[in-house]
Amino acid sequence: MTIYSMWYQGFENAPDFVKRIHEIWCRLNPDHVAHVIGGEEADELLFAEGIEPGKLTMQVRANIVRAVLLADRGGVWRDVSLIPAVPLVDWLPQALDQEAFFAFRNPGEGRILSNWFLASEVGHPLMAAWREAYVSYFRTDRTVAREAPYWVRFKNRRRIRRDPASFASPEIARKTKYYPYFIMHYHFAWLIQTQPELAALWARVTNRPATEALRLRPVVEAQQGQLDDPTLNALLNAAPVHKIRWKKNAELYDKVLTQIERGLSERGI
Repeated sequence: MTIYSMWYQGFENAPDFVKRIHEIWCRLNPDHVAHVIGGEEADELLFAEGIEPGKLTMQVRANIVRAVLLADRGGVWRDVSLIPAVPLVDWLPQALDQEAFFAFRNPGEGRILSNWFLASEVGHPLMAAWREAYVSYFRTDRTVAREAPYWVRFKNRRRIRRDPASFASPEIARKTKYYPYFIMHYHFAWLIQTQPELAALWARVTNRPATEALRLRPVVEAQQGQLDDPTLNALLNAAPVHKIRWKKNAELYDKVLTQIERGLSERGI
């Protein structure tokens, strides 16, 4: 199984922080291929879908790449800053036992799944339908909602509170070129709302809340990275992976990565 991630500028140009996390993934999962997609490979995938990369935000490029790769090739997607705590073999096979698709659930208001960690077999109906809906949406030129006029942003906020999945409906997609930040999540929710056969599959997917993978970040930020070992170990043991924000404060996570690296060395990994 391939573990995909993306650093558009090329992995050789990635910050040391990103490289350290990649190395931890490799050490924890020696039987898997950890492949970091670069800009050239990403653009080839986008052009093959009839989409001009230069018109997309980096977020949308990464989202299309993950959707295409997992639907067409199968495997695992992890964001480059997602910190692993245990090998995939220790938990992912169980998560895929009932249905060969997995995503952590309910990471925030209006989102029924997260996309920072995904796993799917080739052509799984949930992944294939999500891929088709999301990629097709961006074959039309679109603009992220933060660049929209105020009245559009105001209407979007009301819709997000009322029915965020409706952003992905064909009717709304035809009416506006502006899309909300979490449009990929809303596409999945729309599919589940409107296609009973996909809803039935989603009901079979292992229900693991995203909250457990989101506990590390607020504690690290609140304590400015100065966690005692028992607290840090308890947080790391709470989830197999950890979603963080790092671009402005990567140094806060130095102790976290050092703790994981030390543990791997002590175990001869």
